[in-house]
Amino acid sequence: MSATCVVHAGEQATGTCPRCGRFLCSRCELDTAGNCAACATRLQLPAIVMPWEHRERLGLAKAFWEQTKLGLSSPRIYVSAISPEGRWQDAFSYGWLMSGLVALLSVPYTAFNFWRQGAQMKQTMAALGNSAPMLLIGDLYEWLGNYPLFAAAVLSVVSVLSYPLLLLFRAGTQQLGLRVTGATPRPLNVTLLAGGYAMAVGVLMAIPVLGGFAGLYLLVVQIWALREVHKVTTFQAAFASLWPTVLIGCCGVFAGVAFAMKVISGMR
Repeated sequence: MSATCVVHAGEQATGTCPRCGRFLCSRCELDTAGNCAACATRLQLPAIVMPWEHRERLGLAKAFWEQTKLGLSSPRIYVSAISPEGRWQDAFSYGWLMSGLVALLSVPYTAFNFWRQGAQMKQTMAALGNSAPMLLIGDLYEWLGNYPLFAAAVLSVVSVLSYPLLLLFRAGTQQLGLRVTGATPRPLNVTLLAGGYAMAVGVLMAIPVLGGFAGLYLLVVQIWALREVHKVTTFQAAFASLWPTVLIGCCGVFAGVAFAMKVISGMR
C-alpha cells in the first residue's frame, strides 16, 4: 500500500522531507531545500518570495529574469510561492510583460508561416468553389502571404493589447467554474494572481514548432496554480479552466460541419 501525505489526507505521497522524514505530496509547500513547511518554520528559514514583487530593489530586468527562471526551473516551488495575499497588480504586470515578450519573439516564425501558407491556401480555397466566402478567405491568405512580416506584427500587437481582457475573462470563467463544482473560491484578485504568474512558463511558446506543446504546459501550470491558491481539488481546477474551451470547441465543431455542408452543396 502506497504512503499517503501527512498534511493533505488522502493524497498519495510523492516524497519525504529531508529533515523530518515525513511523507509529503505534490501539494505541500516546500522551501528551496525541499523542507516541509513545519521544518522551514522551526528552522526560521526565509519564505519563498516572488522576485517580481521586489523589482524596485532588484531592477526590472533582473526581477523579470529571476521570476521567469524560478517558474521554469522549479515549477512546484514557484506555484507554492504564489500568495493569495499578494497584489494582483504585480501578477498582472508580469503576465502582460511576458505576453509582450512572447509576441515579439514569435514575429519571425509567424511571418514565415504566413509567407509559406499564403499562396498555397489561396489555391486550396479556389479549388473549393467561387462563392463569396471562399474568395474572401482566399484573398485573405494571399494578402498574408504578400505581407507576412506586417501581418505577423499586427497579430502580435493585437495579442498584447487583448491580454488584459483575456486575463479578466479567464479569471471570471474560472471563478464561475469553481462555483459550479461546489467549491468556494477566494476573491477574483486571487484568481488573477494565479493566471498572471503562471505566464512564467509562457516564454516557451516563443520556441518554433514546440510552441503548441508549450501552450499545453502553460495550461497545466495555470490549473496547478489555480488549485493551490484556492485550495481545491485538481478536478475542480481543471474544470474551471477548461469548460469555456470545451463549450467553444463544441460550437466550433457544429459551425464547421455546417460550413462544410454548405461548401459541398455549392460544389454540386
